[in-house]
Amino acid sequence: RGAIAKGTPAAEAATVFGDPDVLAKELRGYFFARKSAERMTYPAERAETPIVRRLSQGEAAFVKGRLELGSRVEAASAGPALAQREAWLKRLRADAAKFPTDQ
Repeated sequence: RGAIAKGTPAAEAATVFGDPDVLAKELRGYFFARKSAERMTYPAERAETPIVRRLSQGEAAFVKGRLELGSRVEAASAGPALAQREAWLKRLRADAAKFPTDQ
């Protein structure tokens, strides 16, 4: 983990970057330098037509649950975050139960 995440004061943690003027010069050199790249084009006639269809109610409920998931990537272990997660899971399971034949 980083120094700041461990509680080190910002001024002390910044010393790992050395002289700020030298760092700024090096960053400017990097960001404004020409970089080699290759342009690739894809002919429009080769692109397939997207499949667009109406979602079933079960699929829509699943998508809604995934959108609500947002930043709930790490499992909460205690406190308000755990209660919030449990309430969200309860709503998601209730929505899923409304569509038992939808797979």
